[in-house]
Amino acid sequence: MKKNQYFKASKHCAARPASGQPQCYAKIAQVYERKGDLERAAHFHALGKNTARERRIYFLIAQGFEEQGENDRAIEFYRKAGHKERIRTIYRKIGRASRTRGDMDNALRFFGLAEDQEEINATYKAFGDKLFAQKNYKRSIEWYQKAGASVKHVYMKLAQRYLARKAYFQAIPYYELAGLKASEYNVTLARACLAQEKYPNAVYFFEKSGMAPTSYLLEVANFAISKKKYNQAHFYFLKMGKPKTQAAWTTAQGAEKMGDLMLAASFYLRAQNKEHAQSMYLRVLGSKAPAHAARQHEARVALLTLTDSSTAVALTKELAKAPKELGPLLTLLLHKAQGEPYQVVVHHLGWAGTLGTASHNTATSVLRPPLAVKKLFRRVLGKKRANITSVHIKETTLTVPEKRSSAVDLAALKRSLSSRTGDIFFEIRTTFKELQPVIGKTSVRITIHVTVTIPAMKMAKFFTASIRHTESASHRKEKEKDKKLARKLSFVELRSKIRSVEGELKQFLSSIPLK
Repeated sequence: MKKNQYFKASKHCAARPASGQPQCYAKIAQVYERKGDLERAAHFHALGKNTARERRIYFLIAQGFEEQGENDRAIEFYRKAGHKERIRTIYRKIGRASRTRGDMDNALRFFGLAEDQEEINATYKAFGDKLFAQKNYKRSIEWYQKAGASVKHVYMKLAQRYLARKAYFQAIPYYELAGLKASEYNVTLARACLAQEKYPNAVYFFEKSGMAPTSYLLEVANFAISKKKYNQAHFYFLKMGKPKTQAAWTTAQGAEKMGDLMLAASFYLRAQNKEHAQSMYLRVLGSKAPAHAARQHEARVALLTLTDSSTAVALTKELAKAPKELGPLLTLLLHKAQGEPYQVVVHHLGWAGTLGTASHNTATSVLRPPLAVKKLFRRVLGKKRANITSVHIKETTLTVPEKRSSAVDLAALKRSLSSRTGDIFFEIRTTFKELQPVIGKTSVRITIHVTVTIPAMKMAKFFTASIRHTESASHRKEKEKDKKLARKLSFVELRSKIRSVEGELKQFLSSIPLK
């Protein structure tokens, strides 16, 4: 031993009687320990049947490898040392590192080797969280269920997704899976419908929730008021049985006292009291209050809609006491009440709308040419049964002094313009703009649209979209030198006839007596 002849020493120990061998091997093992050769030391402790010391040395070796990050060697020596828990610890450490990197398969493998069900479940949940964050809700449910974790929040998200799509009934099963009671999710659905101003749907779900009718009807009515949907509010207040706290909103007189003239007008209309409704709308138009100014467009449309022969007398009375700026409008309404067979548009304070059709900028009276004119036009263009298509050629704006504006005889104007259509083979559409003068302006604009009618096929060949109401476009087309069509449809002639109509209209308007 002193001469480092360890092999001979081990042979010497093996030759000794069995009772003396352990002590002999222990001495060799101690020498190796002092030299730091722990693997050989452990080997000789094993030969000397000193199991405790052998395992202790293997444990120390495994610790060293673990500190150096050599997990495979550490596991090997922990296994020799019989330290299963330390092996599991290493497996957990590897599994957590894999999970952090997003390598769920590797993480699950090592947690399985560690026999750690808690970490396995945590991995399932982490993967579920990852899918949930990616809004892959249905796949996340599978992993949450493997983890034994709650999936209620996932079902809530799925329900909210359907709610955002306005698929209310498809959201219900997910609310139920999320553990919500019918009384809870129906209220949620009702308020979602209310936010989208779907009042009947909201009432349906409120009813399903079991909420007291007085409570949810009041909520719906108050929401309608917040959105200025007073007719809706009135409807739901009435369904409540006219509660005292809301009595002012449920009658025309109450609404009028509270200053909501538009709501009062709607109540009068429900009661078929057109004269009172008309009075309310006119008060809105004559008011400078911001709340009324914001709804004057609605009031004009309502007036144009309800005006008929039954309101003519009331209009005459209103005309006598109306402020100056409402005079032209009332005159216009009187023409309608007296049965004028055409539509008129009023433009006032930046408002534009149509009689019964709010989607267009203007309402026009199209003065159709006689059938004989249409036949002649088709014969000139060589198409007996051609489809007639309109092309807008020119738009002219004329002015009328303010004092003349209320005296415009619209029927006479119509007759004058109509008399020209038989001569020139095109339609004239008149649009009366701002017949109620804008404050600060002294004139009223009347626009004439002159429209040429030609067969669709010819139009496609000769005209393009660029021809719309500009003379330069006409000139460009003339330069195309399509002589055949140019002979049949002369733009020079058309412009001349348009100017003659303009001249006639100016002469007609100037003949109106001043008031």
